[in-house]
Amino acid sequence: MLAQQQADEQQKADDVRARNRIRIIPSSTEIQCMETAIICPARYLTAIPQLLRVVQAVARGRALDREMPHIARRLRLPGRLVRRWNREGLDTIACGLRRDNVRIF
Repeated sequence: MLAQQQADEQQKADDVRARNRIRIIPSSTEIQCMETAIICPARYLTAIPQLLRVVQAVARGRALDREMPHIARRLRLPGRLVRRWNREGLDTIACGLRRDNVRIF
């Protein structure tokens, strides 16, 4: 009985927090910057598919707080190679952005 009351109170508190939360809508400029950042790997790394695959896997893994050895195991590649290809891919993207004079931020 006591556990049920506590669960009900917790549910009510969660509902109140959800109603009081403010949702911040991004501006059109922020959306454009996000879209530019998302398509950069595909735009600049299409000629080198292994770099594209590694850069995307590392970005996803790091976003999920995974360490590089875990990401390398998932890719079934040596850690040194994953680090090198990730750096080469990021450098290629950076060079392309500078060449095309693309502003991200």
